Amino acid sequence: MKGEYFMMKNHGLRRFFCLLLAVFMVCTLLPTAALAEDTTGDGETQSKTVVVDEGGKPQKKEDTPPQNPEQGTPPADDDDSDEGSDSPLLTGSRPVTITVRVFSPSTGVDAVVGSDVAGAGKPGQIQSADYKIPPLTNFVDSSKFGRVTKVAGNWYFPTGDQQPGATVQWSTNSGTGTMTYWVDWYNPDGGGSTTYLWNFTLKYDANGGSGAPADQTWGTNDKYTKSHTFDIPNTIPTRAGYVFKGWSDTKGGSATRQPGGTCVVAQTVAGYNGGSVTKTLYAVWEEDAPAQPDKPSEADVKNLLGNSAVKVHCSTPNSGHTAVTYPLLDGSFTVGDVQGSSGNYTCVVTVTADSYVTAYGGGHRLAAANESPKTITLKYNETTKTWAAYTVTPIVFNVVCDTAPTAPNNDTVKALLGENAVQIICTNTQIGHGSKTFGLIDGTFTVYHSNNRCEVVINDFSSYVSKFNAAVNVPAGTHIADNSKTSQNQAKINLVWSDGKWTAADAPAKHHVLCTLQPAKPTAPSHDDLSRLIGDITVNCTNNAATHAPKSKGYALIADSYTTGNVEGSAENGYTYTVTVNAEKYVSQFDIDTGATHTPRDGSQAVTLKYENDAWTVKEGKPVSFDVACVALPTFSGLQELLNQEIFVECNTKSAHTKTPYDLIADSYTIEGFSTMTDHPTCTVVLNSKKYVESFNGTTNAVHTPENEVRRIALTFKDGGWGVATDDQLPVVFKVACVPDAPTDDYLKDLLREKVKVTCTATADHATLACDLLNGSYQGSGVQPDGNGGYTYTVTIKAEKYVERYNTKWPKSSHYLVEGEPTEKSVTLVWNADEDKWVFADPKAVPVIFRVECLTVTYEDGVDGSVFKTVSFPSLKKGEATPTIADPIRVGYKFVGWNPKVAETVTKNVTYTAQWERVDETFTVKYNDNVKGKAFKEQVYEDLKYNEETPDFNGTPKRSGYTFTGWKPVVADRVTKDVVYYAQWKSSSGKDNVPKTGDNGIVPVLGSVLLFSFCGAAACVFDRKRKHI
Repeated sequence: MKGEYFMMKNHGLRRFFCLLLAVFMVCTLLPTAALAEDTTGDGETQSKTVVVDEGGKPQKKEDTPPQNPEQGTPPADDDDSDEGSDSPLLTGSRPVTITVRVFSPSTGVDAVVGSDVAGAGKPGQIQSADYKIPPLTNFVDSSKFGRVTKVAGNWYFPTGDQQPGATVQWSTNSGTGTMTYWVDWYNPDGGGSTTYLWNFTLKYDANGGSGAPADQTWGTNDKYTKSHTFDIPNTIPTRAGYVFKGWSDTKGGSATRQPGGTCVVAQTVAGYNGGSVTKTLYAVWEEDAPAQPDKPSEADVKNLLGNSAVKVHCSTPNSGHTAVTYPLLDGSFTVGDVQGSSGNYTCVVTVTADSYVTAYGGGHRLAAANESPKTITLKYNETTKTWAAYTVTPIVFNVVCDTAPTAPNNDTVKALLGENAVQIICTNTQIGHGSKTFGLIDGTFTVYHSNNRCEVVINDFSSYVSKFNAAVNVPAGTHIADNSKTSQNQAKINLVWSDGKWTAADAPAKHHVLCTLQPAKPTAPSHDDLSRLIGDITVNCTNNAATHAPKSKGYALIADSYTTGNVEGSAENGYTYTVTVNAEKYVSQFDIDTGATHTPRDGSQAVTLKYENDAWTVKEGKPVSFDVACVALPTFSGLQELLNQEIFVECNTKSAHTKTPYDLIADSYTIEGFSTMTDHPTCTVVLNSKKYVESFNGTTNAVHTPENEVRRIALTFKDGGWGVATDDQLPVVFKVACVPDAPTDDYLKDLLREKVKVTCTATADHATLACDLLNGSYQGSGVQPDGNGGYTYTVTIKAEKYVERYNTKWPKSSHYLVEGEPTEKSVTLVWNADEDKWVFADPKAVPVIFRVECLTVTYEDGVDGSVFKTVSFPSLKKGEATPTIADPIRVGYKFVGWNPKVAETVTKNVTYTAQWERVDETFTVKYNDNVKGKAFKEQVYEDLKYNEETPDFNGTPKRSGYTFTGWKPVVADRVTKDVVYYAQWKSSSGKDNVPKTGDNGIVPVLGSVLLFSFCGAAACVFDRKRKHI
């Protein structure tokens, strides 16, 4: 009984455990397959992570940008949460509250200035709706902040700092965000400052027209910046009666630049201390061309050329046919079309010869084939509106007679020329052979005939030279051809047909020969020959008062006291030889002989010799003599004694400044014009008033002018001493006048009150500042004579203190002198003697204006604005953070940075130009349903360029039993690579344990569960059967 009970109990336990096992497997496997596992179309497993806090509520997920998977790998489905749950994966319908702040890096001010709201995004997405960054003026009055350099924020997309106007999306996970405007300065009371180190200005001169573009300016604090490129505006100036051709760098130059182009303004000054560079472009004009004139009619041309249009000339020699001039004959000419342009319109009249040769008379023909046709060019006078002949008229048609004489034979030619056929000329005139003429010798000549002309050419002159040798009675071979005279030889004789007979036109033929008996060039004469030929060289003392003896002495030619040339000339023209005798050695010997010193010592005299009758003779230059004198210049002590108390300074202005006499002062004179070439030696003492006026100024304690007058005193040497040539030269009186006192500082300040101005050329917001004369900012030149009896005083004003004063006026901006602006300027005063005061020499010279400017940063796309318009940030402050703009986007190109590299702070006027890298590769974008095409067919967009806008999905993604929640990864605005966007789905039932349509992975799991359940049930049945057995 116990055994049966035990057996029954044991079978019951087994049944219980089998059922328990089946229930456990169903509860375990089914939720795992339905809830915890969701496979993509490629079979990969996606997992979800939900973080909960200590109370069990889901925590908010951190805002991290999505990571795009590699091509072909679908992303995890992070958006399949239940609707209405607190999960951070479904917050797309939530708006984002944005805190707006302002930050000034220059002052460190960081303040909250307002708030804004970004609208909710699409359901199931973590990004907000598009949010366009508003201008800061939406939150802060413009008077309270400086230029916005960038906007920073914790937005979801795109990454990085932006500029006002850019579009961003915020993460909706937290529902909040922060956006900070970086500004040059922030102050509730307003204000600001901008500075420039270098400034570049491009000006436009209409050059007689009007409507030129406004000046363009650009500044930078980068001291190494050497230039800036400006875009030339498309504005076209106008000028009545002219056509605009473009811009030129110089006035009057040609058009080298066009609207829409660029122009570089380059720094030309040395150093890096700042300044301004200004360049001016000048409009180039071309006078508006009048309409093209009509071509003249044939009647007009005939009337224009009159009766002297065409001339026919018979060129047959001695034909006796005179030339005849004709008007244009009908049918003989054509008028061409008008050619050329304004100021140079022409028309060509083409004339054929036939009608004119016929009119000239029978028996003639054109002299050459190219004689016809010929043209006459007419030119249009735009002033008189008439045509006129431009080429010379009449045109000439050359004709020849149809008949010509027969050629003469040799005997006829010999008879015609007689003994005047060939002339032999000896070129050595000193030999005396002269020339001889001979008749033609058979075998030495040839006769050539052509129409009315005949040439007799001498082929060999040797027979005639032999006859010449015999005629002058010299041996054979004495004469040979003189090659130096080849150009003067004549080897032919021209015969012409005239009056029915042949005549010699240029007989005889000529042949030059050189005589071998010609004498050789003579040798130069020796020293002894020269001494004999030149004779004594005399030195004469011209001082009649000299006591030495002798007063004159002759010397034989001294060796090394002369220089010689070469033997010059030829046997035909004669030979010469030049000797130059120098005075120094002879004067030195004369000093020794007389015991006195004489001057001058540097004289010379030339003697020319000629060669004749086989000997040298003097041609010119003899006798040789040198005049000297033994008088010394006057000494200082001698002049001081001569001019003692004879030099006066007299003031014409104040009688209290009495006329004062002076002795001669050392270094106050020079001596010039010393001469001993007269009976009495002379010289001139030149006195300068400077030292005497200086002494007079010290005595009177006043300044006088002029102080550089000159007086000349002529001296003559008489009776052994120097004296004044005429008594009226003494005394010497220098007349001067008192110089007015310099203007006082108070007078200058009153005169220049508000006459110094500083003006900013960069912006009209900074008004011109008028200043009084500031202490320490100016310097006077002292009173100066003007050369016309008046006086001037120059005030030099330095810009530094006035620029400082201007910056005090505009404390938020730093100003600098524009490039090329002088650091100091001058105002000249003149003394008005009538009013006894100083006044402006030129009233237009005041006010004195110093031009200053401040800094600008500019961004350009480098492709003429086709990507984005030029962005400029004017009125910047030196040292502040450089304003930036968002990275630009260009289809087909990758943005690689700015040139030059953007500096951290503003240091100069600078233009940053975008740099691009061309991307030739194309890309493919695909939209995939993520369930192997069961929801929709994959959409493929190929051949997309880099940075092209991402094409939208065509239509609306739909899937039975599911709601489309977005794409993974998030669809990018621009194409930068090949990418597949996978559709993300959410079950419409709201339960995660319901299998998704098309997910085949659940089938094996459900099969396993049912198999285990079946096995458990079978075990139970089997056990019950055993129990009944």
